[in-house]
Amino acid sequence: MENYVSKLFRIMEEKGITAYQISKGTGIGQTTLSSWKTGTKPAMDKFVLVLQYIGISSDELFGLREPEYTPKKKKSYPNTGNMMYIKKNY
Repeated sequence: MENYVSKLFRIMEEKGITAYQISKGTGIGQTTLSSWKTGTKPAMDKFVLVLQYIGISSDELFGLREPEYTPKKKKSYPNTGNMMYIKKNY
């Protein structure tokens, strides 16, 4: 089962939000955010600030309510196989 910190970082990735953006937008250091990934328990005030910044509620995070955000789709590129591109000299 996914813990709440892992879920937060997964949602950040889905929304295309980086730790750098959160750090700049909230004043919470990137090292603090990084330490959460490695097991340091987040201070609740900072954690709530991050939730507010990325635009989700604690109810959404903990699965008590359906998410209101739509994850960004990753860009996909068509498979070009072994196509060669020939540069023309004009």
